[in-house]
Amino acid sequence: MKRKIFSAAIFLIFSLNTIAQLKAENTTNNSNQPIKTAPGLLISTLAKAINTTSYLTKHAKQKKSFIVNAEKISDVTVFVKNITSLAGFINPNKFKTGVSAASILNKAGSVSTFTKAGILLKDLEAGLKPEAFSSIWNLSRANWLKDIDRLK
Repeated sequence: MKRKIFSAAIFLIFSLNTIAQLKAENTTNNSNQPIKTAPGLLISTLAKAINTTSYLTKHAKQKKSFIVNAEKISDVTVFVKNITSLAGFINPNKFKTGVSAASILNKAGSVSTFTKAGILLKDLEAGLKPEAFSSIWNLSRANWLKDIDRLK
């Protein structure tokens, strides 16, 4: 019985974590306009996937408010600012060798489009060690990466 409850809980967590993912690249809304990926949901999905213990102590308590605010992003400048903020919240020892919050900040200086901002967000994710993420991140990562490719 405990195993079934545990399995159901894991399934529910996974399901809720992937709500930000879109079903298909060519999906259209009622007015036949292509649905674009919401940039705020992409950054909040990544922030949720990062273990709270991977954040610097002073920022771990701000994770929830960061996620709520990030979900509202619709401007590329604010999107880039939040990517660099997220990088700054992460404990330096959770980055792979050669990657740091400073290197993400340096790359951010030349970003002016959502497409380039998506690449920056991918760079942040790829620059983190696997142990920086929750155990279920691998289950939603592929769809998250596809959604970033839809940023325009």
